[in-house]
Amino acid sequence: HWRDYLAGMLVVHQSFVPRRSLAPEYRTDNLCADYEWCIRILRQSRENMLVSQPLTRYLMGGISKKRHRQSLFDRFTIMKEQFGLVQALMAHGWIVVRALLHRIQRMGKARY
Repeated sequence: HWRDYLAGMLVVHQSFVPRRSLAPEYRTDNLCADYEWCIRILRQSRENMLVSQPLTRYLMGGISKKRHRQSLFDRFTIMKEQFGLVQALMAHGWIVVRALLHRIQRMGKARY
């Protein structure tokens, strides 16, 4: 469901196979345009199918990792537009908590 994307990117856009009529053009002014693209498709769809087989293989990273700070601001902008200000703030609060917990778990371990 599109509201589940409040928790973050659940399915990568490379694995979305939408009807062309549901697939809007990507924004070019936002590093998280793929995130919004997935939400917009799910909001319009009447039926979705989960395929339990891998559809794509991709490398982690990309420009949103290289420009991480801007990516966070861009994602917040999209969350605010799609879910509202209060829910966007709460979701980002949880993102900060998860990041801190992850950093604590990784203390003393090699970087990846």
